[in-house]
Amino acid sequence: MDFPGFSQSPIETAGTTIDNLTITQGTLNVNITCTPAVNIKGNISVASGQTLTFSPASASTLTFSGTTPQTISNSGTLTFAANEAVVIANTASPTPSVTFNQSQTISGSTTINASSRLATSGTLTLSGTKTFNGAFQLNQGGSLVGVPTYGSSSTLIYAGTSAQIPTATEWPAASGPANLISANTVGVNVPASFDRTLTGNLTLTSGTLNDGSSLLTVNGSVLGTGTHSSTGVGRIFLNGNTPGISGATLGNIRINNPTTLTFTGSPTVNGTFDQAGFN
Repeated sequence: MDFPGFSQSPIETAGTTIDNLTITQGTLNVNITCTPAVNIKGNISVASGQTLTFSPASASTLTFSGTTPQTISNSGTLTFAANEAVVIANTASPTPSVTFNQSQTISGSTTINASSRLATSGTLTLSGTKTFNGAFQLNQGGSLVGVPTYGSSSTLIYAGTSAQIPTATEWPAASGPANLISANTVGVNVPASFDRTLTGNLTLTSGTLNDGSSLLTVNGSVLGTGTHSSTGVGRIFLNGNTPGISGATLGNIRINNPTTLTFTGSPTVNGTFDQAGFN
């Protein structure tokens, strides 16, 4: 929309599908009240001094359903009000993604579908119910306000370009992510006394995951060719029955009496490799 001084508030009860939604000049209030109300298949962009608001009078749903990666860029005012549930359902391949390029607040519920990924490069404040069944990614400058509940196939990804320190907000001790991907080229520095359990896999893609003397229990496998380093009693504890270890560089690692241990690469262990034994 490029209409200086223009303000429009369409109110509908039927859904609509939008490709790219760009507010160059003016104000647009989208007040559609049905489910699904609005399907966004492209990008959202709000220019400086301009306004885009999703504020239905009753419960409604906004779905990001593109088949290519989508971005939300906001230099003006972008509002997702409390009655607007936001669903991340992007199916782009190979990495489905919706990325907030700036800080943003979503006042209603937020759901990431199992095959989708939500990324943020700013502070993402989620005030409603937060259900992460897919992947959540923290880019450089990204942070989360509001503790989510992760599903059984969920993944947390650290993908900054300067060192990132995990917090209990995006990585809670209870109902945390099933899988973790460390993809920060500089490193991810786990705090002390930050013991966590992954019911799935730990993937070391790039940089170094420093365990900070914390215990990282992995019920699946260690994947990737990145690096893990240990401080003090910190270690990776492989607790599954049939774990695999890739060609990563590892610090301290302990195996909990698996039936089968598979080496999918040629790992380097710079710390202590404890083996409790085999059945």
